[in-house]
Amino acid sequence: MLSLINSGYIYINSIYYRPKFSLKAKTNMDVSLLRLRKEFEDVGLPEFCKVKFNTETALDNDTIENLCDTSKLDLDNISNCFVVVLQPKEGIWTDKTLQFIIRVPKEYPFKPPKVKCLSKILHPNIDKLGHVCINIIREDWKPTLTISIVICGLLNLLIEPSNSDPFNEFASILFESNLSLFKSINRSLY
Repeated sequence: MLSLINSGYIYINSIYYRPKFSLKAKTNMDVSLLRLRKEFEDVGLPEFCKVKFNTETALDNDTIENLCDTSKLDLDNISNCFVVVLQPKEGIWTDKTLQFIIRVPKEYPFKPPKVKCLSKILHPNIDKLGHVCINIIREDWKPTLTISIVICGLLNLLIEPSNSDPFNEFASILFESNLSLFKSINRSLY
């Protein structure tokens, strides 16, 4: 039988052991931030993606250009709210810079992150206020999913918009009926 004792000892089969490692966290971060930090350390982010922590507003072009490579993220300053900059290499929004804010709840990974698009965009799965409709942050959410998977899901929506469950009815109808006008409107938003 194994049990943890508040004093730092472990009780195993009627014997108390004092482990060489600390049983207490070495940081003040809550569990959601520890998980987030671990995700970024282990997996990182795709090359088409940049992240800016500790911000809730859209970034200007100079700030985006100066964002570091995702392999050099400052994980000591990780926060539960950050901006993700995506630059798809294919699809309607090829080489466009699109920004999303991701808010990670304290209950993460048991509750999904909230995602909002900060860029002006006409998209079947993004409403006029920027709310994003993607199944993996709604009914398909599981604690085993990660922020990297959410970001890849966002990229997938940009490459292949889905009309099966539209969040923006006007954009969905226009995308289906007049793709050239749909593309023209999106070009005018940049």
